[in-house]
Amino acid sequence: MLLKLSLVAIFFSLMAANRLQNASGDQALIDRVCARMPDPTACQMCIKEDPEHENEDEPGLGRASMVCCIGRILTINRDIYNMANSSRDGSIRDICTKCTVHFDDSLKNLRDALVFWGYDLFQNATDSVGIAHSYFLQCANIIVGLPSPNPYIEALDTLEILLVNSEAMLSLL
Repeated sequence: MLLKLSLVAIFFSLMAANRLQNASGDQALIDRVCARMPDPTACQMCIKEDPEHENEDEPGLGRASMVCCIGRILTINRDIYNMANSSRDGSIRDICTKCTVHFDDSLKNLRDALVFWGYDLFQNATDSVGIAHSYFLQCANIIVGLPSPNPYIEALDTLEILLVNSEAMLSLL
């Protein structure tokens, strides 16, 4: 009886050690994937927020982190759109609305390609990131030129970091 209990205890200890090793292996993979990003902290946060992707391979983690970044970009872009719409200056409202709508559409196309259409459309995703980035730069140049105080500058800095992260993640896919 004592021998059986000892064997059971050893078995469960080995299982726990194996789980711990897998968890640290997963973290090493996440660290390796995110180290390639301009903002590794945002990458790790995104991956850890979505436990569905904890057993992904390197391309899967890159994809998951990219989808998360795009979601955050869309949220910030929506905030810029809402700020612009509440502006009393009609020209600011018109300029920002046009920019944010085009940027939003290109990012939603990219997110849909990554989430719904799978790995075979990553070339389209690369093209979509390029298009989104060109819209972003057009908007940024216009928005940065707006009179002070300019509430859009901080949002643009965050957008730029997330967009550059998304472009870097495409190299993993």
